[in-house]
Amino acid sequence: MTKTQTKKLDFEMAGRLLSNISLNAERGGWTSLDNEKVNKALLYFKIEDRMSEGLVERRKYVYYGKASTYAQMRNANEAVKNLKLAFESGFDDIEDLTQNKFFNPIRQHSKFKTLLENYLKLEQ
Repeated sequence: MTKTQTKKLDFEMAGRLLSNISLNAERGGWTSLDNEKVNKALLYFKIEDRMSEGLVERRKYVYYGKASTYAQMRNANEAVKNLKLAFESGFDDIEDLTQNKFFNPIRQHSKFKTLLENYLKLEQ
């Protein structure tokens, strides 16, 4: 195996490792939210955020998870900020967003309503 082939293989392995860490952190975040451990969930989503920096396709899930956690913490400003980043990164599962119980604490917040209305207008 040449040096170039070895470097390519090392790079691919590193990418898979980062992806696995990111996915495990995401699972830990959602499990923690389900168990009402919001601080732990936020920590997991922050780990996922760091591990997925080079994984563009994962960013929308990172931001969505963080938005869900901040919503549970009743921090509408951070929830809306991360939800906006999720939309900008390609998140488009409006059905999940409208049914996701983790957003219930901020559903009536004006910033949340405005963001959702603006996004739905863009989708039409």
